[in-house]
Amino acid sequence: MVKDVQQLIDESELNYSFIFKNLSSGQILAVNPNQIVSSASTIKLFIMAKVFHQIKTGNLDLKQTFMVTEADRIEDTLPYGAVYTLEELIILMISRSNNIATNLLIDAVGMQNINLFIEELGIRNTVLQRKMLDFDARKAGKDNLTTASDLTKFLELLYLGKVIDPECSGIMLDIMKKHSPKPWWSRGLPREVTLAHKNGNLEGIVHDTGIVFTSQGDYIFTLLTWDCKDESYQRKIFSTVFKHIFSQENQCDLS
Repeated sequence: MVKDVQQLIDESELNYSFIFKNLSSGQILAVNPNQIVSSASTIKLFIMAKVFHQIKTGNLDLKQTFMVTEADRIEDTLPYGAVYTLEELIILMISRSNNIATNLLIDAVGMQNINLFIEELGIRNTVLQRKMLDFDARKAGKDNLTTASDLTKFLELLYLGKVIDPECSGIMLDIMKKHSPKPWWSRGLPREVTLAHKNGNLEGIVHDTGIVFTSQGDYIFTLLTWDCKDESYQRKIFSTVFKHIFSQENQCDLS
């Protein structure tokens, strides 16, 4: 099947990395899995994990509150003076990919602490080097980076209950299942299929990584694409690749 996927994407002339992992059999299909790329909003998965680590150690509480200051308002998505609980900020970061909420969470736990936690998970090529929408830092060469391999490893650890502990892993998965909008590439899936995923978009970048829960087994699907001028085309390729894999794995036709 990996040759089919390669052909589908190679014909599109996209820059990409891809991993499919069957969590029952352990089968892995991968193309360019260790290519280091700009993470876009997929980095928010690791920020969420560190926040829960701080909750587990008693340094933070889900019900403690944070106020949005004028300095925090890097975009017009949360009102000045609004107060949110830590839990609400996490959900905003994952469900709406809200950048103000994300930056408040980075401040709450510390950028260096997030990176140390990523290393403790055994993830080596993912790093948080700037806050959300800090394009000056990005132009200066400080970007948030990851790989398809790192994202897939993180999701597998989460699936196995090994990010902090089974309880925290389960809560994070529930947030991703309940609050993340279904991605465009999943249209047409049977209703019983459940997704826990996170996307990431910047100019020329379309990423998504997620766990797909089905009656015939669960798997991780990660596809990162970059340096493309037509986002709608990237989305079309995403959908084509995912539906091809899903059809093969579940012996059904999604065309």
